This record gives sequence, structure tokens and C-alpha cells, in this order.
Amino acid sequence: MVFPFEINKRLILIGKMFKDEGESIYLVGGAVRDIFLGAETADLDFVTSADSAGIKRIMRKATRSIYDVSRAKGHGTQGVIFSDGMQVEITPFRIVGFADNYGSARNEKPTLEEDLVSRDFTVNAVAADLSPNGFGMLIDPSSGLEDLSKGVLRTPRDPVETIKDDPLRVLRAIRFSTGYDLRPDENLLSAIKHTVRDTDLLSGIAPERVKMEIEKLLMLPQPSRGVRTMFEWGMVERWIPELAALMELEPEPETHHKDLVGHTMDVLDRAAEFGPKTPRFRMAALLHDVGKPAVRTLTDGAYSFINHDRAGGEFAAEICRRLRFSNEDVDYISSLVSKHHRLSAYDNDWTDAAVRRAVNDLGERFEDIAALTKSDITTGDDELKTARQDRVDHFMTRAAQLDAERYLNPKPPIDGGDIMKILGIGPGRRVGEIVSMLKEKIIDGELDPEDAEGAVALVRRFAKGDMIS
Repeated sequence: MVFPFEINKRLILIGKMFKDEGESIYLVGGAVRDIFLGAETADLDFVTSADSAGIKRIMRKATRSIYDVSRAKGHGTQGVIFSDGMQVEITPFRIVGFADNYGSARNEKPTLEEDLVSRDFTVNAVAADLSPNGFGMLIDPSSGLEDLSKGVLRTPRDPVETIKDDPLRVLRAIRFSTGYDLRPDENLLSAIKHTVRDTDLLSGIAPERVKMEIEKLLMLPQPSRGVRTMFEWGMVERWIPELAALMELEPEPETHHKDLVGHTMDVLDRAAEFGPKTPRFRMAALLHDVGKPAVRTLTDGAYSFINHDRAGGEFAAEICRRLRFSNEDVDYISSLVSKHHRLSAYDNDWTDAAVRRAVNDLGERFEDIAALTKSDITTGDDELKTARQDRVDHFMTRAAQLDAERYLNPKPPIDGGDIMKILGIGPGRRVGEIVSMLKEKIIDGELDPEDAEGAVALVRRFAKGDMIS
């Protein structure tokens, strides 16, 4: 195997360092797979005959720092940061899944081949030798590269046992099959369906791990492919039952009600095109209509979903907390879902004040909310779709022209203490009402945020009753 120029010199150095200490080391897994495909690889993972103490001893002289990540990943994995900031992970040979008991029972170290065949899929069970004498030689005991060329996804060992070792592999199978256009072989597909339908193995997976896999799935170029497979294999019901409820709202010909699952998949792919390249934005797109089943009503033969965005925001928060998203991400995702419909009423006749008010109402995430709103336009009428998208773009153009970000929770040029001095009053609700009035005047364009003199005049007029509060 020929390595990319930018990492070749580093790999030669690592291989020599371990060889000089009588140890072997190999580039392994996804990095080898991606280099074989000619794709960029972000992570460099290594396995070695050395134990964790040996890794530290060998790498100490050539790195900025070494830190133990075995608490999170097990198996004695060591994180290594080089002087140029490059980070890699090096792990002693191990047997994944059933590793610990098996290795200790026979009282001897696993071999490289045992390490590889215990991995999830054959396409990941490949290593490249970094020793000076064998540099670049491939070790592929399960014919993973052949499977990669043929477009097949299978496991090195019996798939039922492989999944038992780590049930999260059912989700990883979706990511690898959709991300690399691989077709699961019949044995793997049967084992996955058996696991999902006939066992309770998935309930034992830590929510944090499920979240990480879903995020990786959402970051694929066409994320709907993976999510559709989650629906097909019964995994959405397992982890996001609120989203699975969309399947129950079948399109009804007499009402021209749209297929909500299909619509959600379209929105998700458009979000990958229009929005920020972040998992949390795409999660918001995935959940944007999750409130519809709870609020659907049938009136005069037509369905309506009044306040589905508000209900959806609450469901989205609950889902994301259950999957252990950070508090910041829970707030972000639920906020986008609950506000994604707010711009649907915008038209070019809105006043500048109305635009500023809309920005203030949407908050500091108004650009992302606008991107989600644009992604949500999936009508089959191309002329209507273009017109609606143009309206969102027009809103954003006006917001920029009006320096709308300046009006996000504006700060009046005088504060509550100033107001009490001007009017000779003490703390109380009246002061809060006047501060709110000043903010409203800033948003309406009637008060410059830097105009303290104008603010004082407004306060005095307000106190005299010359203004409507």
C-alpha cells in the first residue's frame, strides 16, 4: 500500500521507533480502508504488539504529550499528540467484544490476526505493516478489501456472535452500508433483523453511543439513506419512537395529505445542502415535524397540524435528552424545531420594523432557523418552491441590510438604575416595563442603541402617560 505523502514520513518514523524497541506496529481499520479507496481519512489508528506502558515509553520522545484513553475505549488505548498538533491513537493487540475474558483465560497476548478477525466488518479488519522491512504490506485475513471492491458488507466471524459482542454494530452496519455503498450479505442482514426483532440486546447500549452513531449517520452526504434503513430495520421505533409515529400518518388521497416520512427525508437531505454542516442542525431537520402526530386534527375532510412546531420542540427536547445530547445541543435543536415555521408568513411587504421583530423573536440562531425553513420547502411545484425559497432568501437579505443582529435582545443605552434616578422611584415592575419599552423602541427603529439622551426623553414621556406602554 502506498500512503499519502502528508502522512508517509510520520508512518515511517513510527514504524522505526517500534522496531528499534523490538515491537511491531500497524496502521489499522478505517484509515487503511479509506486510503485503499483514495478517500481522505481523518483518524489514524494503530495497533501494536507493545502494551500500554511500552507505547508510552516508545512514543514519549517524539510527541508533545501522551494520554490514557483506555477508560473511555478500553484495551489500554493511548492518545498521542505530536508537536505539530496531529493526534493519533495506539492500542495494544486486543480481541474486540469478547476480548477481556478470552485473553485472560488463555494467559497470553492476542495476535494481530486475532485482533483483526474480532472486529465488526471485514472492510475494517485490515492492517498495514509499518516496520522498515515490510512497510506498506497489507494484512487482510478476512478478505475485507475484496469485499470493499465487490460492494459487500459482512462480518469476519459469525454475524450473530459479532453483534452479541457489541449490539451497536447494527447501527454501524447502516452507516457503513450507506456511506460506502455496501450491500449487507444475507447472513449479516438476517442477524441484524433477528437482533432488532427477537432480542433485547439493543436496550443495553449506552444512549451516548447511540447518539454518536446517529450523528455520524446524519453527517453522510445523503443522510436520508441511512435513516430510511433505520426505519426499514425497525431501529427508529427502538430509539426515536416519536419519529416512528410519522409512519402512522399515511397519506390519504381524499385529503392530499403528504407522506410525512418521505417529506422528512427530503427535508433532511435539503438541510445537508442548505444548512450548517453540523450534526445538531441535521438532527433538528430530522425532528422538525415530530410534533405533528400529537396535534393532527381532521376538519371538513382536511388535516391540520396547528402548533405542531411548538409541540415538536417539546418532543425534540425529550428525545435529545434521552439520547444524552448536551444541554446546549438540546436547547439548540428544540429551539430550531419550535421556530422553524415562524417565517412561513413572511412576504416582501413586511416593514423594516417587522423584519427586526422577527429576528428578535427567532433569536441569535435566526440564520439556522431560516436555513431549516428553506429546507422544509419540498413542494413538487417547482415554480411555487422557487417562490417560497426566494422569500426566505429575501428575508435574510433584508435582515443583513438592516444589521438585524444588532437587534437581538437589544440593550438600551440606559439601565434600570438610570431609570430609577430619572423618575425618582425605587425598584419594581414599573422599571422592568420601561426597560421593555426601550427595547421595543430600538427594535422598531425609533431609538438608536447609543442614544442615551433620546432614551431619557422616552422614559419621561412614558412616565407622563404620553405613550402607550
